[in-house]
This record gives sequence, structure tokens and C-alpha cells, in this order.
Amino acid sequence: MSAPRPHRRPSAQNHDVVSRLQATLDREEMQRKRVLRIALTVAGLSVMATIAALAILQGNASAAARSPEYSARSEVGVTPVTPPKTPEAVPATPIPTQVPPSPPEPQRISVAIGQSGYEPSAIVASADEPIIVSIEQGDGCAAGFLIPALGVSEDNSAGPVTIDLGIVAAGRYQFSCGMGMVTGELVVR
Repeated sequence: MSAPRPHRRPSAQNHDVVSRLQATLDREEMQRKRVLRIALTVAGLSVMATIAALAILQGNASAAARSPEYSARSEVGVTPVTPPKTPEAVPATPIPTQVPPSPPEPQRISVAIGQSGYEPSAIVASADEPIIVSIEQGDGCAAGFLIPALGVSEDNSAGPVTIDLGIVAAGRYQFSCGMGMVTGELVVR
């Protein structure tokens, strides 16, 4: 028989190891809880999305139930009274071919820059046809062409500029040089 071992107290080093091990276990437990919370949140969102999709489908089903093919309702749901009608045989008739209308010809307007400003200073155009405006080269103040209401801002300092305005709604649109000193008006009727 051997002598009983004397009871030893754990050393400070052993105590530190145990404390570190406990801290690691605590961190891992917190991480597991965090992952579980995220998984539950994702699952909840998935369930909510499924419920929303089913509600939308149910709404579509109830809209279909109100269609003319269904006229009677049972307590359980919508019951078709008669199957959809099949079209009767109709003798084939040639379908006249229609030529699509050609787009309207654009209105081409030329604007010159003279001693007294834009020439013409008032432009009249039709609201039913696309508008193309050509501005000659300008310098100094007339080196820019703006129609703010239509979002036009062009630089004509390097040469003439052609601007496709497309079809413009009826109204009056002010145009000017880049500094707003030389002005004119586009009247669309």
C-alpha cells in the first residue's frame, strides 16, 4: 500500500490556464448564440417572404375567381361552372397588312448669329413634328446655346452645332447664349 499523496494547491500557472480556457469557452458560447440568432432571423425573413408571396398569389387567385368563366362560389372556394369555351372553326380570311405610319419629317430650323443677336430671334415650330435646330459657330458671349427648359446646353465655339430636340410639347421656350445676354424664343404650337 502506498502512502496517500499530500493535497497540493494548484499553482498560479494552472489557475491562469483554467481562466483562459473558461474565457475561450465563454467566447465560443457567445459565438454559437450569435450564429443561432442570425439563423433564426434569416429563417423568420424567409417565412415572411413566403407568406407575402402566398398572399400575392391568393390575391391573383381571387382576381381569377372574379373572371367571367367562374360564376358560382362554393363555401370552400371558387368552382368553375363551365369549362372555357373553345373557338369555333372560322373560315380563314386574309388579314390586311398595314404599313406602319412613317415617322413625321423633322422641322429643320437654322439660327444665325448676327450683330443684333440670334437671327431669327423668334422660332415658330409645330408640336406634332420633331424639331432639329442648327446653330452657327459663335464666339465670345455667343459661344454657347442654352434652352434651360429643355435641358439643352451646347458649345458652338468650335463650329456649327445641330441639336435634335425631338417632339416638343406646345409652349414657349426661352433660349440664350451662355451668359444670357443674347436671347430668343422657341414657340411651339
